[in-house]
Parts: sequence; C-alpha cells; structure tokens
Amino acid sequence: MSVKAFIFSKIFYVSFFYLWYDVSALKPLSPPPFYSFFIFAESSMRLLSIMLFVACLWFFMPEKSSSKLPDQFFLHPVSTVLTVTSLVKHDKCYQSFMAQPTGKDYYYQVAWYQCSSFFVHVGDILESKVVLKPVYSSNSPGAFNAQEWAQQNHVVARATIKSAKKIGNQKSASLNVQRWRERIDRLFEKNITDPQVKAVLESLTLGITHRLSWETIQSFNLSGTRHILSISGSHMGMIAMIAYGVFFFIFRGLIVFLPRMNAHHAAMVMVVLSVAAYSVVSGGQIPTLRAFFMAIISMMSILLSRHSSLCYRIFLVALVFIAFDHDLIYSPSFYLSFYAVFLIAYHQLWLLPTKKKIYAYVQLNVFLFIGLMPMSLFFFSQYSLITLLANVIAIPFAGFLILPATIFLSIVTALGCSAHMAWRGLEMATQFFLSSVHFFSWITLHVPGVLMTGHIQWYQAIILSLVILLSFLPKGMPLRFLGIFAFIPMLYNPSPVNVGQARLVFLNVGQGLSVLIKTKSHLLVYDTGPKFFTGGDVAQSIIIPYLYYHGWKNIDGLVVSHGDADHSGGAKTLRDQFTIPLVWTSDLKRVPNAILCERGQEWHWDGVDFKMLYPDASATFQGNNRSCVLKISVGKTSALLVGDIEVGAENHLIDHLSDELSTNVLSVPHHGSKTSSSENFLNATHPSYAIFSYGFLNRFHFPHPVVVQRYTEHNIQTFVTENGPISLDMSATNLTIFPEQ
Repeated sequence: MSVKAFIFSKIFYVSFFYLWYDVSALKPLSPPPFYSFFIFAESSMRLLSIMLFVACLWFFMPEKSSSKLPDQFFLHPVSTVLTVTSLVKHDKCYQSFMAQPTGKDYYYQVAWYQCSSFFVHVGDILESKVVLKPVYSSNSPGAFNAQEWAQQNHVVARATIKSAKKIGNQKSASLNVQRWRERIDRLFEKNITDPQVKAVLESLTLGITHRLSWETIQSFNLSGTRHILSISGSHMGMIAMIAYGVFFFIFRGLIVFLPRMNAHHAAMVMVVLSVAAYSVVSGGQIPTLRAFFMAIISMMSILLSRHSSLCYRIFLVALVFIAFDHDLIYSPSFYLSFYAVFLIAYHQLWLLPTKKKIYAYVQLNVFLFIGLMPMSLFFFSQYSLITLLANVIAIPFAGFLILPATIFLSIVTALGCSAHMAWRGLEMATQFFLSSVHFFSWITLHVPGVLMTGHIQWYQAIILSLVILLSFLPKGMPLRFLGIFAFIPMLYNPSPVNVGQARLVFLNVGQGLSVLIKTKSHLLVYDTGPKFFTGGDVAQSIIIPYLYYHGWKNIDGLVVSHGDADHSGGAKTLRDQFTIPLVWTSDLKRVPNAILCERGQEWHWDGVDFKMLYPDASATFQGNNRSCVLKISVGKTSALLVGDIEVGAENHLIDHLSDELSTNVLSVPHHGSKTSSSENFLNATHPSYAIFSYGFLNRFHFPHPVVVQRYTEHNIQTFVTENGPISLDMSATNLTIFPEQ
C-alpha cells in the first residue's frame, strides 16, 4: 500500500467511526443546564472533522485526466469491439449510447448517424469501425462542462461509428439490470403517445433525462422544480413509505404464526430491499444511492437499538460516497443532494414546534427555498422567486400521484394485465402537471424581479448559507439577526462596464460565431452560433447559460449576419426566451419579422456607437458575401464584426468604404477560410488584434494555414475561442483583450 493510500484510509476510518459515535444517545433523564449547547458544540466538532476529511481527500486525490488514450487514437478510423452498456437514444437516423471496448475499464460516448442501420440494444456486442475525438468542453461560464462529466463517468472519448455489425450479446448482472430498464422503457413507448410526457415519466422512474426537450428542462429550471426530474430523496421516501405500509400490514398478520417476529423490524428490512431495487432500476444516481445508504444506516440503528441523528447519517453516507468514488467531489449533484437533506435535518432539529402537518410542510418548503438559494446561484447561476409556490404544488402532485401510478401501472402491465385507460389517465395527469410547470416558468420569465440570475463564488455561497442557517435558529439565539443581510449581495448585480465603455465577448460556440456586446445598460447579440443535428442549439447550451451566469436578463438587440446555420442556429431560441425589440439580418427567410441590415443604420447606447457598414444598395451578393458588417466604436477604439464575408464582399468594402474600415479588433471573416482575409482587406482594416472563431477539430479544417500565416506576416496578434470565450474591454482610450475562464 502506498503512503498516500495508507494516509487516506486512516483518515477515512477515523472519521467514519468518530461520526458513528453519537453523544446524544447518552442523553440523561434530567438534562443539566446548557445540555443543548454541548450537543451543538459536539455536532460542530463532527462537522469540522468532515471538513478536515474532505480537505485531506482533495489534497491526496489524483489529478483529473482528460483522457487515457494516446493522441494517435484520435481522428483516424479505428477497428474495435464495443459492448453497449446503457439505454439507447433512438431517432430515425441517429442512435447514441455508452459503450465499453472489450477488455477495457473505460467507456466511449457513441453516436451513429445512419438511417438504414439496425437498432442497437443493451448488451449488444458490435464489431465496429469508429473515429474517436477527445471529450471537449466549451469552457464557457455557466455552460455544461463535458470534461468533468466524462471524468465522473469514466468516458475517455466520443466515438462516431462509420460501420458496425452485431456479433453477439453479452450477459452480466449489470447488463441484466439495464435490460430490465429497457423493458420498462418499452412499456412507456407502447402506452404513452405524448413524447414529452413519456420523457418526464422516464425521468421520474428510470432516471433518463436525455430525451427531455430543452424547452421542458428550461421550464423546470425556471420554475425551480428541476429536482423533480431527478430520482431524489422525495421519490425514494415515497417508495419507502409504500413498502413499509404494505409489508408492516403483511408481517403484522403473520405474527399469529411467527410470534417472535418483530413486524416493525421485518418491514424495515423490506423497505431497504425495496429502496435498493428502485435504486437499481432508476440507474443508481447519486440521490438514489444516498437514500439507499441512509436507509441501511437507519435500519442498522433500529436493529441495533443505536440512536443516530439524521445529520450524522448524512455525514456517514457522504464519507462512503467520497471514499469509493473520488470523482464525485466534482459533481454538483453530490453537493446539492446532501446539502438538501442536511437542511431537512436542520429543520427537524430547530424549526418544527408544531404538530400541524400542513403547516410543517409549508414551513419546510420555505426553509428549503431560502436555504438552497446560495447553492443554486453558485452551481446554476439562476433562481426563481416562485420556486416556493411551484414546489408546494408540484412535489405532492408528482410524488403522491404520478410516481406511484407509474410504478403500479408498469408492474401491472408487465404482468400481462391490460390497463390502457389507466395509462391514458396517467398521461392526462402528467400533461396537466407539465402545463402547471410551464405556467410557473412563464411567470418567472415575464414578471419583472421573479428571476434571480448571476453567479456567486464558492466562498460567498458558504458564507451566505451559514448566515441563513444562523437566521433560522430558535428565538433568543445570538447572531440570529445576521440572516437579514444574506440577501443583500444577491440583489446587487452591478454592470461590468460604465458609460462610455463596452465589453465584447467572443463566445466559444464551436463551428460558428456568436459575439455579445455589453454596454452600461444594453446588450446586443451578434450571431447566435450553430444548431445541432441531434437537436438543440448553441443559444440553449452556451449563450443563455452565459447570460444568466453574469446576471444579464435582457437582450436589447440581435444581429443575425446571414442565414447559414452556424450563425443563425440559435436565433429562434433567443427570440422565444427573451423579448428582443430590435432584430437585424440580411436573410428574412431564415430570420422573419426582422429589419434588413443596410449601410447607414446607426444607434448609440451608453456612449458607445454602433454603425452598420454593409450591405449597401449597390451590393448584389447573396449568402456569405451579404453578411451584416457592424462596427462598434468608443472614442478612438473600435471593433469590426464581419460575419462570413469572402473576397468579393471584402473588395466591395474596400472600393466603397475604405476610409471606414480601419479598426483595432477584427472578427476574422469566415472562421479563417482561405476564401477570406485577403491581403487588401487586412491592409485596409490593419487591425492590431484578430479573433478566430471555429470548431474544435472541425471538418473544414479551419483556419487555413495560409490565412494564419497572413495574419502573422501583418504583425496582427491573434486569439482563438477554441479554449473558451475571448473578452474585449473597450473605452475611449484603452483596449484590453483577455481569455475568460
């Protein structure tokens, strides 16, 4: 055993057994004065031991690795044998799934684009020819981090199948579990007609979320009910309640035949088995496994007559999770899952003086609503003030009606009984549930002040959480009044720029372009990046999360330079999500209800000048060469955004507007294609900086080496968005450009 492993194991075991000991189990019949204070101090010492353990774990854990594969494996056809290990997302001409190469301990995220291919199922062994790409993340603030997801799931590459044939079917316990889940999924396909209802039921019962549309997920996010889509403690609690009630009734009836049997203990054992079965069927996500391990510890406490408070069970289970999978420390789900349960335990300890169940339920939801706010702003950069009302209504509806009905109908249908009308009733109830979620999300978007946005730092989240916990201590406790100050930093969201300044952000949108221009009180979006073949677009995955991360809730103008999908793909999403008063474009077919951009259009926001230079009346080009060319100026500094113009449009600009082309910063035309960035154009614009926006390992091989060399020969400093957004701060006299992480 290495020194590192030895130290880690000792820290783990000492922390585990220290936390298992519970001084409150020794509570005397007549507690002395200040006994509660000593219990609180003891709890604080245990919390410090947890923090020490996590700190040591963080120090000793291995560094994250982006890949286990040598570089020569990537971007070339590779023959391999893959075993399908997950449920398959089917579409007409597209299939995606997780697969494990034979004899390896890692996985590929596989995509197969072929309309005539056979359908793949769990356990299929495929002899395949694939092209591998590294797992890549945009590194955009607020956006999904694909590399961290890959690290947590032991995925080392994305694989695109070029050809495949099925050569067998593998049998194993883990794959059999996936096959059971696949059969349940087929029941939904046969009995549910509405695709989004089907996706919601899959999420509630099987933990499958990749079939939910972005619009549905966004509705749950905005209404503050996203946790319902995950298999959470409330779902597991419902399963436990049903299992306990059924089995306690059965075992109590068997006492006549088994007089020594303790019906309560026997029912608890069956509860653990039921929760374990549901955890397996739902995919073994963090919240389900947390609930399962907590059920085991609770059962051990009961069977051994050993008192153990809920807080200590939470800490014990968290230690078990971290000890067996270090990568969980990077997962937001890990922190949110355990912190939510900690708040419930805190509520039981301090805030439950009433026996009125409805009042206690509302009181708990109020506490969770306030307590989860800092964590939500840290991880997701958004929080809806209507969350409380939405959860008070949605949680009982989903937990007491939809989830039990879905499980019951799945069992009944699997046993061969016909339940068509019951399935139809469940579908209608779920549609009503979805309509209510959409209604709450509509309120969040359209009622001013309801949606809170903006990222806070980790230390701010911790401080705010501690202050909120202090404010909910019982009356008379010292420092309780500090809770009122918790909301001040949440409500204060200053603009990053002042009057007479502008910030330009060139987002990393892959093979496409999107630039955000922020002034003191206005925001302009120039191009919206690509739309994806598999569904979704850059506005959903990068632009909107970035806006929320920085607390920017309004878009005042949108310029879609031309109709190509890599520039206009997210326009519809942005217009659906935001009320945008001004929209310019050169292609009204792709972007309807907009203003044609043309030379002479000017406007001024907060001391910043915006001027449309092209196209003009004399330009007869179409497509790329008709891209809207926009110049942004602050005093003597300027930036020129040119879309995908090529040599033809460049020459037209030189012939007609040579005196207005000079700029400090140039958005490289057409992603660095050899058909753009001519010598004459660079001489006319003579920028100091140029920014390339292109896709990572894109199939067009942008930027062309000749173009890159041309910028180098002109002594133009270049930046690329490949590793994350490039930000540019402009004022009348200064210009600063820097990568944003």
